[in-house]
Amino acid sequence: MRTFRSLANDEEYAQTQADFVAAIHGAATEARDQVVGVPAWPHWVTPVHFLSAHDIWFTSEQRHNRNWNVFGVGRPFGPYAVTPSIQINLAFGPGGPALRGVFGIDDQGRRWVGHTGWLGGGKTGVTVAGFLAHYPRSETVRIGGTQREVIVLGCIEEPDALVAAIADIAKAARSFREHLGDAVAPDDPDDE
Repeated sequence: MRTFRSLANDEEYAQTQADFVAAIHGAATEARDQVVGVPAWPHWVTPVHFLSAHDIWFTSEQRHNRNWNVFGVGRPFGPYAVTPSIQINLAFGPGGPALRGVFGIDDQGRRWVGHTGWLGGGKTGVTVAGFLAHYPRSETVRIGGTQREVIVLGCIEEPDALVAAIADIAKAARSFREHLGDAVAPDDPDDE
């Protein structure tokens, strides 16, 4: 079982967020403002980065009590709102909310990024078990003394592999929802 330590303080959280965003932006081929939204929720304009080699897009904002890091599939730019496929959020510091994004540091000081498999904000059919059956990539890890099931995506210090893994899980999340049908809406933008 892989073991990680938790991020220790506000500064470590802030640096990890900055480096995570920089890793994603480093693979971007285009960036511009775009309308992002979830059906039945408010829409907003935000800077969106397109990673053409992976056919995904990314945006990040500080929202409420977290860094909101969202990814979607396909070219995002146009006169329509794009909808996120997956969120890999990071709290602002220790004691923040339990989020879908999982960040830990290994014994070599590398910062790892994972996801819990939670996608849908409790919508019918969108369960962790259902997604993990669709995308069976989780493993049991220990983070800060707590054992949990996580899809380990990669480490920030290896951005090419991390971006490829994020593209893979974003596409899997989209295909999972498509498999369940149009009645399943994607994440509430403020879900954890």
